Amino acid sequence: PLGILRMEERPVSFVVANLIRAVVSMGIAVWFVAGLSMGVEGVLWANLIGACATVTVLLPVFLRYLRPVFAMSLVGELLPFGLWYMVGVTAGLFWNMGDRYVLKFLIGLSAVGVYGLGHQLAGTMNMLGQSLISAFIPMGLKYSKEVDGGRFVAKTFTYLAFAFVWIALGFSLLSRELVYLLAQRPDYFDAWRVVPFLTLGFVFYTLTAAVEIGFYFAGIARHNTGIIIATLATNIALNFLLIPVFGLMGSALAAVLAAAGRLAFSYYWAQRLYPLPYEVRRVAVIVAIATAYHLALFIPGPLWATAFTKAALVLTFPTVLWSIRFFTPSERERIESTVKTYLLRK
Repeated sequence: PLGILRMEERPVSFVVANLIRAVVSMGIAVWFVAGLSMGVEGVLWANLIGACATVTVLLPVFLRYLRPVFAMSLVGELLPFGLWYMVGVTAGLFWNMGDRYVLKFLIGLSAVGVYGLGHQLAGTMNMLGQSLISAFIPMGLKYSKEVDGGRFVAKTFTYLAFAFVWIALGFSLLSRELVYLLAQRPDYFDAWRVVPFLTLGFVFYTLTAAVEIGFYFAGIARHNTGIIIATLATNIALNFLLIPVFGLMGSALAAVLAAAGRLAFSYYWAQRLYPLPYEVRRVAVIVAIATAYHLALFIPGPLWATAFTKAALVLTFPTVLWSIRFFTPSERERIESTVKTYLLRK
């Protein structure tokens, strides 16, 4: 059903569906993990119930397209891409859950419960990122073949990166306050420590999903599938290397490194298949400055005071980019014009 919403270019409906899944999954995960001490089993059940809730809401959308039709003419075109894509999706599911099995093997179920709560919380950003991608991919496919369409797609990618990183920054900086508020049990308070790392990993994952538009243009999925499988193997290997040294944080660090590697290789192969003029330096500046903001995680004080301070800092993010002349002259003109128009209406 979510794929149908993408096809129909209905980003608002896609966002609402993902929000339902996020709220249901996160709420049940907190209850199962922190309230009922179900550990990894609680996280799995929460994901399943959230997915079922989403499918139930979107069932009417799916049923509209359910027809017993077989088009032999399309099989040769769709089968190779679909098979490779299916293998990639399966590998991606193992990648998403594999770290918890390694944690269980190396540390135990208690660590999986704490890590799973942090992962579930950070996963909210993944759902938001996929919602943005649901709008970006159809739009990119629509405008890519127009005059200067490649530049339009690349510019939109930069703006998508700015918006998503800014939102993820606020979520990441407030992770300690969110975990303390939701978990309520001290046993699970350490879950906040993995949230910033996992959120950064989901930022890389969202940017990867955007640059993978090149695979759609080329109609080739095998490169993407190979990258996903390599990412899965890398993530598992890094977990075995880093968890004995850093504990829970080792698994979170492994997720970030694996996601960064996938982004790099996906960008490389997508550009070889269908080059687009991405503004790599500008996107790197956005991510670098947002990363530097994470020093605010160590601000001492009561939760209400640190939450207020961090929220205020997040609001300065565009101002910092403005001060280093991140925005182009034409962008600055449009921003100034928009601000002036808004103030005159007041």
